[in-house]
This record gives sequence, C-alpha cells and structure tokens, in this order.
Amino acid sequence: PALAATPSGASSSAVPDVGLASLAAGIAQAAAALAKQPAIQPAAQAPPTSILPAGGMGPRILTLVTADAAAALKADPLRLDIADLVAKHDLEEWVGDALGMLGPAQFDDVIHPLKKMERPRNPNGFILSRIKSVVPLEQRVDMFVRLNDLGEGVVDRLGTLTAEQLESVMDSSMLIQGANNPSGVAMKRITTALKSVRAR
Repeated sequence: PALAATPSGASSSAVPDVGLASLAAGIAQAAAALAKQPAIQPAAQAPPTSILPAGGMGPRILTLVTADAAAALKADPLRLDIADLVAKHDLEEWVGDALGMLGPAQFDDVIHPLKKMERPRNPNGFILSRIKSVVPLEQRVDMFVRLNDLGEGVVDRLGTLTAEQLESVMDSSMLIQGANNPSGVAMKRITTALKSVRAR
C-alpha cells in the first residue's frame, strides 16, 4: 500500500516530546521528595579511652579513666594500697611495679614497718631492702627479669648461677636504669658476678 505523505516541513524521524516531559516531571518529583527527608546524622562516637597522670604532679601514678579499670581496682584492693603508698612516700614508678608483683601477705610484710614511722630518709631504698628481706631469691630473680624485660638468653644464663652470684647480679639495683639494652647490661653484671664470686 502507498505510504501517507508526511506534512510539509515535518521530519519523519522526529520523536514526540510527550514522553520526555513526563520523564522530566518524574525526576522533579523524586528530587522534591528527597529534599523533604531529614539529613542522616553520623553516629556519635564515644570519646577514646585515655590514661592520664593523676594531678599532673609528683610520681607518675596513672589513673585509668574507664569503668573496667575502676572495677579492677575494686576487685583488687592491693592496687589501691600500692598507689596510695607510692603517692605518700614519693616512690619511683618501678618500685610500685615491683610491689605489684608481690602477693598480699608479702606486700603486708614489706610495708609493715612503714606503719610505725612517718617517712624513711630513702623510701625507695627502704622498700627494696624490705623486698630483699621478705621475698625469696627465686621470686626476686623473676621480678628482676620482668622489670627489665630481659631476653631469653639472659634468663638462661641466670639459671646457671649460684644463689650468691644471683644476689651479686641484683645487688647494685633491681632495675637497670638508663640503658638502651638492659639485656646487655645484665650480661655484663653476670660476667662480673662470676669473676668476683670465684675470686673469693
């Protein structure tokens, strides 16, 4: 059959604009609906757990500002006693760490004389002397290793020493201070102890 002639001036490939107008109206309605919805707020984040110096002065007694830490202190009153002792007598932090390695009965024995005096002239030396008197040698060697974070090689070497040699290694101080390599210093102490004890 013959095709109908297109009107003059019209293009046979022209697309009706009715569908485009409808699509534009739909997009406008969707945009308006989204604009009416409240903005999504980011979830509030809890403040980070912090460890702050108590009071900012004196010995570095750390206060853990968390509920878990408070519960732990309540469950272990000895930790509160140590913190109080360190603050009262201005003890060095590591001496408090050493006290924390004692059992409750040992702790009471160590600090008992302090209850009868106001303040020793050298509180740190006094506490360490009491630890030496109360705590068995084997436990003090373990404390020495833990306080200085000594390597396995040093631990093995300590295990070969006599009681007198072990006492000599720890005699100058239970803590190796101001050393970049505490294990190396401990090995030197061991060598010195071996020579000096054998020479007697």
